[in-house]
Amino acid sequence: MKYIPILFLIGWILSSCDDRVTAQNIYVSKDGNDMNDGSESSPYLTLGKAANIAEAGDVVHIGEGTYEETLKPANSGTVGNPIIFQAKEGEKVIISAM
Repeated sequence: MKYIPILFLIGWILSSCDDRVTAQNIYVSKDGNDMNDGSESSPYLTLGKAANIAEAGDVVHIGEGTYEETLKPANSGTVGNPIIFQAKEGEKVIISAM
């Protein structure tokens, strides 16, 4: 019984943290659609859609092509959990602001 207040406090502290426990992979492709779910098999079309969804710790994998968009994430990463935008391995990605 004497441990219940301590366990409650630990649980409260952990549930109060802003950082998510799990990050997600988000995929963008020139063949995608912004109505998709952003998975590897059903990628988004635009970086803007991915930037609106991405949260701290997420990785946005960008498929080959030229994206004429301005990248403006809706959420911020943190020091330990940045939002990462990267080209899919072996693919050439060009981002050109409009």
